[in-house]
Amino acid sequence: MNRARVGKIVSVAAGLAVTGIAGAETVTLLESFEENIENVYHYAAEGERRITAFAQSEINDYDQITDGKKALKVSFEAISGWKQDFGVLLSPESTAILEGVVEELEEASELGRYYLLYDITWDKLESDAAWSNNPLNFGGHATGIQIEWRGGNQMVTMTYDLGAGLPEGFLLALEGDNGDQTAMRFIFNGNSTLPMDIYVDNIRLLDTKPEGGVTEVSVLDSFEKGLDSLQQTGPRVIDAPTINANALYITEGLGSAKFVLSDTSVGYQKDFSIQLDIYPELEGILQLPQEERLQYSLAWDWIVETEGATVNWFQETLAPVGPGMGMTESWAGDGNVKTRVINLGMVEWDFLPIITVFHNSSRPWGTPVNLYLDNLRLINTGATNVQESFEIFSVERNAGGTVTLSWSSVEGARYAIDSSIDLKSWLELDDDIGSEGDTTSFTTPADEAEKTFYRVKQLTE
Repeated sequence: MNRARVGKIVSVAAGLAVTGIAGAETVTLLESFEENIENVYHYAAEGERRITAFAQSEINDYDQITDGKKALKVSFEAISGWKQDFGVLLSPESTAILEGVVEELEEASELGRYYLLYDITWDKLESDAAWSNNPLNFGGHATGIQIEWRGGNQMVTMTYDLGAGLPEGFLLALEGDNGDQTAMRFIFNGNSTLPMDIYVDNIRLLDTKPEGGVTEVSVLDSFEKGLDSLQQTGPRVIDAPTINANALYITEGLGSAKFVLSDTSVGYQKDFSIQLDIYPELEGILQLPQEERLQYSLAWDWIVETEGATVNWFQETLAPVGPGMGMTESWAGDGNVKTRVINLGMVEWDFLPIITVFHNSSRPWGTPVNLYLDNLRLINTGATNVQESFEIFSVERNAGGTVTLSWSSVEGARYAIDSSIDLKSWLELDDDIGSEGDTTSFTTPADEAEKTFYRVKQLTE
């Protein structure tokens, strides 16, 4: 596959908009359905289709238009059970951007940086749906992410961390006449026996890393000394969680948390919660305004031990924003390590932070199922690469009275330089000098003073 490389996404092909948001993160608009919807197509086979029409809609009763003046409107005659209903082909330009990100992540895997987002709404005015969900399928694999609704008439944002992917990496399905357009396949599930409209808008790529930022990962809990943050919340969990020492089910340290789920699966049910208020590292972050938390993500690893059980698919749903909405990851066929990622700027958390964890799977299991949780960590993609010490190792006076200073530096850092003739009063010469790598140089303005002192400072904010 030919891939176009991108670094920090600051400029893209004509027709794609790029905006800066809080903390200097970058959002690249991939599709807003403003021009036409010729790139939207039925995915279900003839005879299995339950969509009556696709349309561009200017209706905005529930703020379903989140970019431009139009959104995609998908009209269902009814919804019952799972079905891969329709697909959206992104443009070759948008596809090239995603391919570049995938290649970058293949070379240096990074969680919590790149998120694929879109906004989705279902209209409950005519339907009788009590719940609905939308899994997103990329690349035709059996693992997907989905958003859960309760109540309808509510715009929610789908969040897909491109760095989590599968054990073999994130996949893109290329389709279109020239095989250069990636397909986003939309699956729906629900319980409406009446017509129901669904709106999709503002498909976009979020890069949470500000320019000059570095990714810092802090392990909050490796679950080898205690399990104070884990609380049993459902009857399916057999006894209290225990610490596992089997290295097959450990991704950090010497232990992991082990839950045992009874052999009576009982379908979709909450099993345990993660109480985040015991981790002091999160306290200050969660007090920031929501839009200022985009550079922070939570992640953990989970493994389902299926040996001896008849389960062939399993899903884990998170409710990080209270009842009514959740985020789900599911898998089929194996018990590989799966990584969950929650961007802290995508959740409101105006109450004590608790994540409720639900599970669902094929049933009956035939035997209890072991579930392992490990490596709860905080990811900060906007950290500063602070060097312990650095020195100005070269000072050269040039013709015309300018001076060139060179000092040891670190990748991604920014510096300020001041001058003084008496070491008491300082004049700022520049407060935004970008690192040039291991060594950075700066040439001062001309100075007629007989003796001038200089100082260099690394900026941390």
